[in-house]
Amino acid sequence: YFLSLCWDRGGAMLIAAVYIAGAQYKNISHRPESTREISSSDDMAAGAAGGGSDELKLLGVWVSPFVHRVQVALHLKGLTGYEYAEEDLTNKSDLLLASNPVHTKVPVLLHAGKPVCESMLIVQYLDEAFPGSGPALLPADPHDRAVARFWAAYADDQFFASWIKAFVGTTDEERAAATEAAVA
Repeated sequence: YFLSLCWDRGGAMLIAAVYIAGAQYKNISHRPESTREISSSDDMAAGAAGGGSDELKLLGVWVSPFVHRVQVALHLKGLTGYEYAEEDLTNKSDLLLASNPVHTKVPVLLHAGKPVCESMLIVQYLDEAFPGSGPALLPADPHDRAVARFWAAYADDQFFASWIKAFVGTTDEERAAATEAAVA
């Protein structure tokens, strides 16, 4: 299991991008007991305030922990009616190229046809665009929010960079060094 975390100081909320080798995404979420389930009609009510989940489309690949982070955030917000489009990164779709022309990578969330790129930016966007759906994903306090963003960026930059090199290294030595760096 590989995790990328954001949490508030009270530990009430956890955003985890989980990659489980060989497994498809399952309904993985941590919800405080006070959080109610969001029904389809609630999704439509949220639509009036900022767009319903019927207008959401996620471009991704099943192996990406960054895509999983967005999927978990969508589920935590109760936005389960989104469309998911699996991308072939060796033959990128015109939609992906048009939606993320700078980096041409996933995840990309399309909300009413407008693209939002990068997993942590998507998480922040979901909090702002759907304030009435589900719990807040990031702390309300600016300092606590900055701390959560720091640790998420740290995990992305340090852990995932090494993890990826551990799998795509060209020699056994490169893979071993990257694995060592990932767990250090």
